[in-house]
Amino acid sequence: MKLAAVQLDTTAREVSHNVHKAMLWGRQAFEQGAKFVFFHEGLTADYSPEPMRDGRSLDSIEVYGFAYLAKRYGGYVALGLNEVWQGRPYISTVFLGPEGVVGVYRKSYLWPNISQLPQRFNGDFNAFLQTYVPHEQGYRLERGILAHGDGTQVLQVGGLRIGCIICADGSQPEAWATFERDKPDLIFWQNHPRKVKRNSL
Repeated sequence: MKLAAVQLDTTAREVSHNVHKAMLWGRQAFEQGAKFVFFHEGLTADYSPEPMRDGRSLDSIEVYGFAYLAKRYGGYVALGLNEVWQGRPYISTVFLGPEGVVGVYRKSYLWPNISQLPQRFNGDFNAFLQTYVPHEQGYRLERGILAHGDGTQVLQVGGLRIGCIICADGSQPEAWATFERDKPDLIFWQNHPRKVKRNSL
């Protein structure tokens, strides 16, 4: 079975542009024989200063487009969706197959958690906030802005049991403990680094 991992240089808030680019790469991956195409975290809107405005629901045209792509090629897509669900913004992984939405994982441990704060703040999130300048640091703050999921999970997608984890989730031991209790066939640790070096994947 062939798996494809696609990391794109997406643009904040440019949802149509990002989706169009990803659809082209996804189609290419399927045409080269991939059964599963995995995209990076926050593909649709990147990090937005207005996550409610730039987020999309599961029944949006953007999600439908990837579902159609999966159906056309008889494969599966893991989409990094800036999601709006029940009136709140999330960073989500949506799994799509020939039958439509197969499953959804919503990021559960938002950035920055205590272990990710610079040492000079001694775990004080409020002190960190006083130094955080969104327009200079890329609107990457998640805590207090985005809603969180209910913990990492294992989803059945096609013939695989996939462990779902997104970026900052990985800094928490309890996130990985899920996969000790319920062992998946593979773990998809979705990320969206600011820069990816050539040949680093």
